[in-house]
Amino acid sequence: NKKINISLKKSNGGQVYLISVARFINGFEKQFKKKIPSNMKRALNLFFSSSKEAEDIINQTNYYNEDKKYKKIREYEIKRKRLTNKTLSAFDKTLSKDLLHFFRDNIVDIFNFCFSTGLAQNKDNWAKYIWYINTIDNKKEGFIFMIKDISLKIDQIKDIEKYVYYGERGGGTTINLPFGFVQWHQAQIQFHHSFEKIKDLYSLK
Repeated sequence: NKKINISLKKSNGGQVYLISVARFINGFEKQFKKKIPSNMKRALNLFFSSSKEAEDIINQTNYYNEDKKYKKIREYEIKRKRLTNKTLSAFDKTLSKDLLHFFRDNIVDIFNFCFSTGLAQNKDNWAKYIWYINTIDNKKEGFIFMIKDISLKIDQIKDIEKYVYYGERGGGTTINLPFGFVQWHQAQIQFHHSFEKIKDLYSLK
């Protein structure tokens, strides 16, 4: 006779949360009673959103003549109206670092935002467990994790820089996270989950 909210995962990896930058910033600040600094908001918009600044910044950077592969990065950025880390860092190294610091400094709240709270104001609607039943890959993990336990494990990580860092492909289009990774998708922030990473977190001493 008790309601239990579960974050259900039918495969070992995939999208766990998709949200626009504006809704993410607004919801995150209200949910956790935090104020995201303006420099970090700018970095979030340049990396994940269709920023009005992006094309001007891309045209200001001059590293594209180094190699043909960098010209492809430029074409991708102009098409998507967003910056990869290579361009963000070339434009302003501080902004590149600020974006990583945002995820490193708030990683526990970000995890809970993705898997438990979302934009739900009522705590009765927050998930308490992650259940991997894996109906797609035909593997029989059947693991259930208590979200609070994983949050505590993430909070205990001392070398967080080993878990939160830019991906290397395409000039750095993703950011690796302890529970998966995050990337640009249709001018939104797309968080991905990973059963293997969460299982490793659960095993941390």
